[in-house]
Amino acid sequence: MSARSKARKRALDMLYVAEVRELPITDVLATETVRHLDQPERASSWDYARQIVTGVDDARHEIDSVIIDHAQGWSIARMPVLDR
Repeated sequence: MSARSKARKRALDMLYVAEVRELPITDVLATETVRHLDQPERASSWDYARQIVTGVDDARHEIDSVIIDHAQGWSIARMPVLDR
């Protein structure tokens, strides 16, 4: 698996954890930063994963708006976390 693929998976994992555990993204990023520093073999995917997560967090309202506009028969609250 390429570093970018690993980064995308890692970003999805972080976003999922934040959503399911109802944690602020900053807390999840802080935890992952510590893990990144303790596991240098994961360094190749860290920067891109962090950029993805930060970008999603920064654009959350716009992303949710697009999802709401295009969802048919589903409210965003009813959608499974991974589908969002």
